[in-house]
Amino acid sequence: MKKRIIFPTLILIVILLFSLTQGAVPISLNSLFHILIHKDASSNSLVLWDIRFPRIILAILVGASLSVAGGLLQTIFRNPLADPSIMGISTGTSLGTVIALLLGVEFGTSLSVAFGVLGGSIAIALIFIYAHSRKSSHAAFLLFGVALNSLLAALLGIILSATKNPQARSISFWAQGTLSLATWSALVSILPFFIIGLLIALYQSKYSNVLTLSDIEIRTLGINPFTLRIILSIAAAILVASATSIVGIIAFVGLITPFALRLIYGPDLRFLIPLSALWGSVLLLLSDTLARTLIHNLEIPISMLVALIGAPIFMWILVRKVKI
Repeated sequence: MKKRIIFPTLILIVILLFSLTQGAVPISLNSLFHILIHKDASSNSLVLWDIRFPRIILAILVGASLSVAGGLLQTIFRNPLADPSIMGISTGTSLGTVIALLLGVEFGTSLSVAFGVLGGSIAIALIFIYAHSRKSSHAAFLLFGVALNSLLAALLGIILSATKNPQARSISFWAQGTLSLATWSALVSILPFFIIGLLIALYQSKYSNVLTLSDIEIRTLGINPFTLRIILSIAAAILVASATSIVGIIAFVGLITPFALRLIYGPDLRFLIPLSALWGSVLLLLSDTLARTLIHNLEIPISMLVALIGAPIFMWILVRKVKI
């Protein structure tokens, strides 16, 4: 396990250093280390501490959150295509955040994040209400989530188009996914939710592998499979919602990272969760760094870069792992 963690950790550190030094204002490594040791009022110091550090830390937290949540959802629904952005959780979060803004809540505060968590939780609760009432298959969970996502996306689009609230209209681009709104206060707002969601996921990981069995077999072990899925879903909703409430909807991270790791290392959540957190952070930080540095004075939408990097890897794994 240690060897599996060391490699992505080293890659993350390298990307982090590159991201800190590159951008509209280049900063040399010597200047970087000097500023880290001796913080001052220079323009480079302000760029580093007020813009790049919050954005980089946010990318790491969001990448970890979405990837871990995706791994949980794929385990819960026994479907490798389960993804927060596909099943309506990310869209429910965005809708909850926008409703908070319409009620006068300031964007990026703990209260707006809480509204986002509530919206994401309601979305996944609707999926489970449908599943419990109909005794549906795990594939039906996913299909219901896809339909719910379309419905919530339509509601979100209507609200953003119709509202005259200046705060809501001014961040319409946020709904498409961006890390440009990163601030230290926003990080403080989502950090408690991230820690709670991750701790629940890690604690439950030692029990969660039983979900590969049938429900009858799980009950013979003294575990209620429905309760376990609910707990894992709450953790997934908290992780997705805390991330999405600040950066908007970023697709593909919650799908590709746990999917690839599951094929390479197996479905054991005790290992899948920490590895998903690390590799998800690597994927999103790399994507965001390239999004703001590839073209001078132009930021490419983050979801495009995630797909550009992740899709070829995803296809390569599908070609090599032909037995899925």
